[in-house]
Amino acid sequence: MKQIESLILSLLNKEGYEPYLNNSSTVFAKSCDLVFSKFEERIKTNIISSLKSVQTPTKHYFSFYFITKNLFSDLFDEEASKIIMESIRKEMLNLIDFDTHGNVEEILAEIQKRELITYLNGMSGHEHVLFLWSSKDKRDKVLPHFFAQPDVPQGLISLEKMNLPAVENVTYSEILANKETATNQELQMITQIHQKNKTELSTRIAGIDCTQWFKNGLSDEFLKLEKQIDRYFQNNNISCVCGYNINEIHDNGTLKKLLKCHNYVMLDNPHSIFKKQI
Repeated sequence: MKQIESLILSLLNKEGYEPYLNNSSTVFAKSCDLVFSKFEERIKTNIISSLKSVQTPTKHYFSFYFITKNLFSDLFDEEASKIIMESIRKEMLNLIDFDTHGNVEEILAEIQKRELITYLNGMSGHEHVLFLWSSKDKRDKVLPHFFAQPDVPQGLISLEKMNLPAVENVTYSEILANKETATNQELQMITQIHQKNKTELSTRIAGIDCTQWFKNGLSDEFLKLEKQIDRYFQNNNISCVCGYNINEIHDNGTLKKLLKCHNYVMLDNPHSIFKKQI
């Protein structure tokens, strides 16, 4: 799984996507500053000089954390490095609003998860998000937060019926019952739900596992539909999350085609979101 994550991050970097959530890096940076302020000037100078010479890696979610951790391992012995990282962890606990006994990386992941949930709650329209998930459990815990606007029309395509209040829910088996009309049926579902929206808030639409189209031999047809609905979302006040089981996508070619249809990419391990810089 780590290899898949690394490949995805490398591809996102090459395609011009950058992290869209900042709270975890802000909390970590502030905590580091508080700890660094207690060091002697000579040590501060060495740390700053070393940080300037380090190239930021692109194959990990928390690059800033790993740069710092590895730097301390290079500058200090193992015991001193652990003491410094523990001091940073304690400073982080003073800056966050939830209790945890996790290590630094686990705290960073929880910060990003909470920030992502806030983002999903507040989506304002014209967002087309590619959700590459690897864990059904994590997927099912975060996706309901997307349906946080009960006063607007909301629609979901899922593998099984889900108990989500105020959400029109159909299954992939229903959509794909007739393969010849399946793409038209999904497009019709989206437009009909959006036509019911009489508010200024964005209509909410999500597909929990669009790789079902690939399994049914409709890869090309659905990729064409993704392009079509992407244009539709640009011109209409709709927020959409397209979930794909990343374990079922085995080539970069398919991923690149999907990226062309989505300006946002959401991941689940840990929860994070990236935005294409246009």
